[in-house]
Amino acid sequence: MTTATIYYVSAGAGSGKTHQLIGHAATIVKTHNRTVMVETAEYNALLNGKRPKGELNFFSLLRAEVVADYRSVTFMGANATETELFILWAALSEAQFVEHPQLSKGLRFTQHGNGHRLTVNFLFENEWSISRSRRVDPQTGKTLLEAVGHFVMDQLGKRRFLWVANKAAEMPIFDQNDRLPAVSHGLNRPHFQSCDAVVSLIALVHNHASAKFLGMLGLTDAQVRTVICYQSEYQAIMRCSLRQPAATAPVTVIVPSRASAEWLASKFDGCAVAKLETGLDWEVGAAGRPKSGKAPKTAKQRMREMRERRRAEA
Repeated sequence: MTTATIYYVSAGAGSGKTHQLIGHAATIVKTHNRTVMVETAEYNALLNGKRPKGELNFFSLLRAEVVADYRSVTFMGANATETELFILWAALSEAQFVEHPQLSKGLRFTQHGNGHRLTVNFLFENEWSISRSRRVDPQTGKTLLEAVGHFVMDQLGKRRFLWVANKAAEMPIFDQNDRLPAVSHGLNRPHFQSCDAVVSLIALVHNHASAKFLGMLGLTDAQVRTVICYQSEYQAIMRCSLRQPAATAPVTVIVPSRASAEWLASKFDGCAVAKLETGLDWEVGAAGRPKSGKAPKTAKQRMREMRERRRAEA
């Protein structure tokens, strides 16, 4: 699914600036094999000039008819049945997926056989998010992400590890030569495959509007996180020595949440899952209303923070 977010400032109904801002989404809108949807109320408010500024989300779905003229189509990929395309097309009855009768028999494996080498550690019981990682410890003044970074360094000691995080998370205390991109599919460098530890601190989730839209299509919260975040973590950890069939060294993986760890463990028969005692309990329950005496955020502050979150998620 493709989401195009149009930020707009409207001088009134039919203003030239409004149409100019929407114009860059026209390519997707005009594509024959895509279904494009918007929230009716938001779209009408933009056209009628009832809302002077805000955002409008276009949701674009590639339809299965894009391959309708082919006699047969073969869909292949790691964890193919849990990819966004597979889940969406199945949920919308766009396509019927059938296991390939020949290629499936020729696969090297359908379940990783090196799970006995792997230990998946997780930091927190709850899901990870960018906003959560930015919470500040009132005692130390450090963000939760900074505190986690120092904990990881202490936990792994001098052991080399690969790591992945959001673009805005620079993590200067980590070795930049061992940083993985957010999308690491097909990255098979010997430098990475020689490593036996991976740390994932990435938070990849659709914005609220996209997650809500996927829910309307029938996807559960778990499915949304799987196709966006857990799949990315799986690809990241598969850059290390787990990719080497002949490797024998134990592999340590650290991920933020229990749900993420358990999903990854389901792909590696015989692996161990363990919770790390981080000592970072100060952040539990930090969300909610501001404490008494603390002024609520202004609309301008909330808008600035929203723009910063979107840049971090890009």
